[in-house]
Amino acid sequence: MAEKEIHLRDYLAVIRKHDFIVILSFLLIFGSALIMSFYIPREYEAAAIIEAKTESAPSSLSNLMQSFVPSGLDRVSMETICKRFVSRFILTEVVRNLKQRYPDFDLGPPEALEPRIKTRIIPDTRMIQVNVNMRRDEGGSQTAALIANELVFVMQDHLSKKNSAEMGRRRKFIDDKIRDVESQMNDSDQDIQRFLKDRGDDLVWAKKADYILARISSLVQFREQYEALLAAENKKLSELKSKIGSEPEWIEYSRTLSRDPLWDKNRTDLADLGNSVAAARAEFGEKSPRVKSIEAQIERIQKEMKVIAQEAVSAKTESRNPTYQNIMTQMIESELNSIAYEAQLKTVGKMLNELNEEKDRMFAEMPQSKFQLDKMRREIDFGINIYKVLLEKRLDTEVWAIESGDNEAIKEKGGLEFVDMAQPNSRLIKPRIKFIGAVAGLVGIAVGLAMAFLAEYFENTYQSPEEIREDLDIPLLGVIPFMKVQGTRKNAFPLLESTMSAEAENFRTLVTNIDFSSPDRPHQALLITSSTDGEGKSLIAANLALAMAQIKERVILVDCDMRRSMQHEIFQSNSKEGLSNVLVGNAVLSSVIQVTDIPNLSLLICGPKPPNPIELLKSQKMLELLDELRGEYDLILFDSPPVFPVADSMVLASMLDGIIFVADINRIPKEMIRQAQEQLSKLDVPLLGLICNKVSIARKYNSYYHRSPEQRI
Repeated sequence: MAEKEIHLRDYLAVIRKHDFIVILSFLLIFGSALIMSFYIPREYEAAAIIEAKTESAPSSLSNLMQSFVPSGLDRVSMETICKRFVSRFILTEVVRNLKQRYPDFDLGPPEALEPRIKTRIIPDTRMIQVNVNMRRDEGGSQTAALIANELVFVMQDHLSKKNSAEMGRRRKFIDDKIRDVESQMNDSDQDIQRFLKDRGDDLVWAKKADYILARISSLVQFREQYEALLAAENKKLSELKSKIGSEPEWIEYSRTLSRDPLWDKNRTDLADLGNSVAAARAEFGEKSPRVKSIEAQIERIQKEMKVIAQEAVSAKTESRNPTYQNIMTQMIESELNSIAYEAQLKTVGKMLNELNEEKDRMFAEMPQSKFQLDKMRREIDFGINIYKVLLEKRLDTEVWAIESGDNEAIKEKGGLEFVDMAQPNSRLIKPRIKFIGAVAGLVGIAVGLAMAFLAEYFENTYQSPEEIREDLDIPLLGVIPFMKVQGTRKNAFPLLESTMSAEAENFRTLVTNIDFSSPDRPHQALLITSSTDGEGKSLIAANLALAMAQIKERVILVDCDMRRSMQHEIFQSNSKEGLSNVLVGNAVLSSVIQVTDIPNLSLLICGPKPPNPIELLKSQKMLELLDELRGEYDLILFDSPPVFPVADSMVLASMLDGIIFVADINRIPKEMIRQAQEQLSKLDVPLLGLICNKVSIARKYNSYYHRSPEQRI
């Protein structure tokens, strides 16, 4: 069975059905709330609005030293002020001041004021609203206004004193810091002066390094030059020695010359002058006067040594050999040059070693010295910046202290300015009758709706023909309103009472729907049953037979409910014989069939109640009777017992052409109707549809049929 789709109209239908519950709940809750509101004490309110002023401090106070001087109030500070309004200290001062001005003024202990005071920050502003509530017996809005204004006055005095003390502490702090920074700066100046005096600075180090590197480069060039000259002289001397080796005189002359004291002195002087000229060239350059002077001395000594050598040769040689003398002279010159070059190389090497040591020492000390110098300079720069900031802070503090002084003309003090002073007013804040009424009304409606839906949830009957049709998934043949039968046959038949009534029209519609339920295969014998007794199936069967008789030639209504027959009462029949007599063989069918005063309608009542109804309905006699009726009548309607609690209707339905199911949806539980429908569906007989009986029809539905014929046109 498909799940039913819920629509808005279904909820509205539930509300309309239980509207009494909703209205009663609303009235009870709304009325109770209004009555209770009259017993709540009346309270009045006074409100003062203040502005937390932004101090006129310079923008520089928002930097590193912002905490030294206040530069306005942030959200946390404003919330702190709001909390202070209800602090014990402020409330005690308020009570004391009011008692001094108004001796008869009785506010009770300060703690009693706390729940009466409310503060709030007005959004997107620096304003605070101070609200004070007082009951009518406590003075109402006048007392509330006095307390609100006094709260602001006391808070202004408190913040003013606090700001003054805080400003003094901050000034002292800044002055102490200035003295400390000045002392540190003096010490740093002395340290850096001593350092520069001892070690110099970057420029001195750079010039000294350039000088040392230039001297090293020059000495390296001289060393390479002397090494080349020395190598050449050594080579030349070797060649000369190989040539003079064949001359013995030369060998003797050489040993004698080396033992000459003057020769040794000149040789030593020549070596010293060679060292001096190398040093002078490295220090002063090639063309300096000192270099020229030393070179002249070297030339003079070399000439003297040549003369000594010639005299020694002349004194030794007895016969002059020009070749020997020439070779000897060249060897002397080459030896002298080698001695000079060796002396110069030794001097240059010593100077290079000294310069390299000095260079390494300077480069090793330079990073540490530079780091120390940079550190001292950073300390000096940092001290200067701090000193400047502190001087600015001290000046800004003095200016701010002057500009932020209390100004009575604009009601400003302690950084708080009155925007609106509290004034007495007659506005009632408690109880909020309109609010209470609105909330109570909404609650009442909500409770009423909840109770309505709760009642609907626990209700186990169908609420509309559409609901049962969707639930059982069978065609809805018709909806019959509740009919009152007051003992007369005319009241039981709306078609006889008023042919234009809604009830009559409903039965005519029912006949049409039954005919259209199976247009290709008309049903001659139909069973009318219900789930249980009391659903009005017998009255439906009687009126349906009447409606059928008005459009068909021959119709008979057979009362098969042998347990609780009703048709003889509806038709007010006095006959005692009926269906049971025929089935037991005590009567002939034609003798018990009654022809009613309604054209084309015959009636076969139940007759005496037998002890075994179901046995009679299953008998061969019943089949023969049914065949005989089929041959005599166009339509046969059987008013059978309900499906529960007996099986008579199930037995009888198996012999017929179709079943019509009648349900009283206002009284019979859903589950019983479902079970009855399931039982009937198990039969191999078509279930033509459902008739909803005793349904409340809307007034607008019936109004058309209750008009006069002239009104309908």
